[in-house]
Amino acid sequence: MRAVRFLIPCLLMASMLVLVGCSSKTSSRHIRNNYTPELYSQVESHEKHLNDGHYAVNHAWRTMRDDWQRILFRDKPTRLTPIPVP
Repeated sequence: MRAVRFLIPCLLMASMLVLVGCSSKTSSRHIRNNYTPELYSQVESHEKHLNDGHYAVNHAWRTMRDDWQRILFRDKPTRLTPIPVP
């Protein structure tokens, strides 16, 4: 009895997997034309390509802010002292 209670759900799940696997809407021609649809170029996906671009822009903006701080002399505290040096 215990084996039957285990076997029936397993058979139902296996039959559902077989039916779902056969109802794929992707044609074989589509697969032959694009073996790696997740890749944007030879080695990276579209998401990685976008992330690299955003990383470069973010890095450029942060670098520009640092450069402006150096141009305006705001990157270091002043070395002048309010007390006169003899």
